[in-house]
Amino acid sequence: MLFTEPRFALFLVAVMIAYYAPPLRARQPATLVVASLAFYAMGQGAPLVALLVVSALLNGGAAWMIARSATPTARRSWGTAGVALNLAVLALFKYGTLLAGLFAARGPHAPTGLALALLALPLPVGISFYTFHGISLVVDVWRRDYVPPQRASHHARDTLLYLVFFPQLIAGPIARARKFLPQVAPKSWRGIRWRTAARALIAGYFLKLCVADHLRPLTSLLDSPYIAGVPAVNIAALLGGYSAQIFADFAGYSLIAVGLAALFGYTLPRNFDRPYAATSLRDFWRRWHRSLSQWLRDYLYRPLGGSRHGRVSTVANILVVMVLGGLWHGAAWGFAIWGLWHGAALIVERLFTGDAADPAPRGVAAIVRATVVFAVVTIGWSLFRFTTLQQLRGLADAIRSGWHVAPLVLPIAILTWYAAPVVLLHLLPRLGARTPSRWARLAPALDGLMLALLLLDAAPPAPFIYFQF
Repeated sequence: MLFTEPRFALFLVAVMIAYYAPPLRARQPATLVVASLAFYAMGQGAPLVALLVVSALLNGGAAWMIARSATPTARRSWGTAGVALNLAVLALFKYGTLLAGLFAARGPHAPTGLALALLALPLPVGISFYTFHGISLVVDVWRRDYVPPQRASHHARDTLLYLVFFPQLIAGPIARARKFLPQVAPKSWRGIRWRTAARALIAGYFLKLCVADHLRPLTSLLDSPYIAGVPAVNIAALLGGYSAQIFADFAGYSLIAVGLAALFGYTLPRNFDRPYAATSLRDFWRRWHRSLSQWLRDYLYRPLGGSRHGRVSTVANILVVMVLGGLWHGAAWGFAIWGLWHGAALIVERLFTGDAADPAPRGVAAIVRATVVFAVVTIGWSLFRFTTLQQLRGLADAIRSGWHVAPLVLPIAILTWYAAPVVLLHLLPRLGARTPSRWARLAPALDGLMLALLLLDAAPPAPFIYFQF
């Protein structure tokens, strides 16, 4: 079930009525657990719901044993087991096809045995996100950043809610256990942050339905066989449009999730901070999908040693983290190449700027650097979209053959029109910082404009891009 479907609105109203009904106020976490499992079942079916519940119980059990282990060795053993279990489940279900391909490559015959079993496994939607939530729970308890409740039943309930909370179940943001679980407490209707929820929902639905879903049919020209014969300038414009589309799609989802969570009294992390205004790649990754970037930094990059053990170790750690971050997005070598592209770009950037954080450039320097970063990121998105070498060769051939073809102005103008809100979103906060009082007066008018466009110009809803991850 998509957040953009009419039946989701009915589902949301029904859940809110049950959640805030006085007779059920003491059972609010349980109400959300049941509603979240029902939400997942509507799109995934009972077997994958069972997998989700088992995953939650195993993570909760590992966290419980860590918290109650008397020795560091026991704590470490349970923590290692919990993390390994999460990674094993992720590898089995998400990378079964990739592993099957490796097995099949060892012989000329059709896949049989283990390879056939791996190919037959379904891919649970959102498994990457709730697996990372499970690892966060285990590691946060192991680090003593979060202490589970004394009652096992409360711990099991809270763990289930943390992993299956429907606003962020499918595509994040990735909420840390130590930040989310302390919020599990009775909520009141009067405590809803209505303004926060409304502004996040309006902006999120606008980005999804009025920007991303209008750009989607335009950028579909990048796919074979449509791309054949397209002028090279138009292909470059389409790649830029895809950058705008993927931002609007995922930032829109994240804002909707934040708004929905606020309706139930919960706070989710801010996932995007004007990433295309970044003036360095390090700055970009501090702004894009921030909950994933911070997760990889805290649970992978720093435990590997970060930048503390010399340049060679730093380079290796960056490459490992970025390649694994690429593979986290999908079981295709194109995602690994996408991660390698960003890792190599980050390393080249460090060679020129050093390990220290860059001072923020201003004026023309800021525009030039932001343009270069956007170009690097956009080339990376081509690797993200075309995940096989055959697709990438098709793109390269189309650019080569279309280099001397005159550009088509009208398609570029239409693409620019629908991408314009993404550009404005990255510019207006900077302008607002200079005139905060005027910006405060302008913000409600912008919310009203987005709401009007939602009512008048929403595109037919399409699945969120990050649902495949």
